Amino acid sequence: ASWGLLRERRWGLWSFVALLLLGALANFAIAWWLDACMRDLIALLADDPALQQELQPRRWMVTFIVVGTSILFLGLQGWLACEPQWALAPKRPPRDGPQVTSMGRSASPPCF
Repeated sequence: ASWGLLRERRWGLWSFVALLLLGALANFAIAWWLDACMRDLIALLADDPALQQELQPRRWMVTFIVVGTSILFLGLQGWLACEPQWALAPKRPPRDGPQVTSMGRSASPPCF
């Protein structure tokens, strides 16, 4: 994907978008996996039912934070995926002649 984006190829753009969306889905899969691991770890390490009850809200809080950041990243990555024309937008035409500073030298081109 990065090689295609570097060379400004259409397939590079769409493979980048596909990788963004796969990454967003992977975030949700990791959140589910982490919750399952924490549930099993709490049952394994906490013998006392009171300690298990005390650790459950912490598990929910971690799961809530991970799912929340996954939703945030899904929104940001979806925004990038819905605006793919930014990568292959046509270049601006050059300005009228070189810009000359007061010292008679040409000015550096703008960064944008």
